[in-house]
Amino acid sequence: MTEVQNKGKLTLITPGFISPFKGIHLVFSAIDGLNDVQYIVAGSVRSELSAHKAYLANIKKIAPSNVEIIEKFFSIEEFREIIASSDVVVLPYLDVSQSGSGILHLSLGIGKPIIASKIGEFVELLKGNALLVDPFDKNELRIAILKMKDQKLKQFYESRARELASKTSWTNISNEHLKIYQGILKKTYSPMRIAIVSTFGERCGIGEYASFLANAVGQHDLEVLRIKILKDWKFGITVLKTAEIFRPHIVHIQFEYGLFKCFPFFQVGSSILLFYLLSKLFDTKIVTTLHTVYNPHYLWRKKWKNLISRITGTFLRVFFMKIITSISNRLIVHTKEAKKSLAYNKKVFVVRHGTLIENPQMG
Repeated sequence: MTEVQNKGKLTLITPGFISPFKGIHLVFSAIDGLNDVQYIVAGSVRSELSAHKAYLANIKKIAPSNVEIIEKFFSIEEFREIIASSDVVVLPYLDVSQSGSGILHLSLGIGKPIIASKIGEFVELLKGNALLVDPFDKNELRIAILKMKDQKLKQFYESRARELASKTSWTNISNEHLKIYQGILKKTYSPMRIAIVSTFGERCGIGEYASFLANAVGQHDLEVLRIKILKDWKFGITVLKTAEIFRPHIVHIQFEYGLFKCFPFFQVGSSILLFYLLSKLFDTKIVTTLHTVYNPHYLWRKKWKNLISRITGTFLRVFFMKIITSISNRLIVHTKEAKKSLAYNKKVFVVRHGTLIENPQMG
């Protein structure tokens, strides 16, 4: 059981992978001197990312006494329990390239009030439904935290969270996927066969997403095969072998740049191209959900350093995105902003990230 002992204090939580872009350190300043507020940081770092490990070490050093950092890998069930036992979810992200936030939707499903940054999906989905702040403005963030001490206001945002959770439930999201699947097939199949593919399993947010989607889509009159690729360099070959046996009418790829790669220094999705190209050998339609959509200017937002790496990374991402866009029959993104980044291509459909709305069991 993973619960927070709030001891009568307003308990804030930032769950999920710990990384520099999450803005956790800025909350430290915002709660300085607020003895009736405690802040929980719950999650782990990606061991292969040295900058993330360095960030964790730094926030441990500077964390004030009313901050608790719980460093561990949380299962979905554990995350839901610790979020449920907190009062307010704080998402002070500084930047976001993800098309949709799994932690956001996990929090909505539990009906928690949210304080979030004025960026990306947060603005699109949460405007009027949460407190949105400039995370770099310590006073604005502090005022938002203090507002959540008002029980009536907190209950208002709890109700807004539940409404959003209902609208984006996995049942509703699966209905939208079904319409997309049906829209690209020339005839009706009974049952329609769908292969839903991602790298990694449930220790990865996109792996979790793929499993939830497979379960939700499977409630319709479909045959659904969930394919998990643990070795990304085997991706194309593994899916092709599976497709030859299962003969799916649609293969639905869950795509994220860092998870699909060819060489360690080309973490831009090159291994997936083998499958996209060879899949034309079968009578199979391709749907790709883009879990990360980089604006072409994304890599230039920070200081001008590692110039060659930035130029190369930008070029490769744009290059592979053009290939994936041309080969896919449909593309799915989670936000209107992401669709705008793809020049409003007619193949692109906006489908929100799904929300798990069952109540967690608390002991």
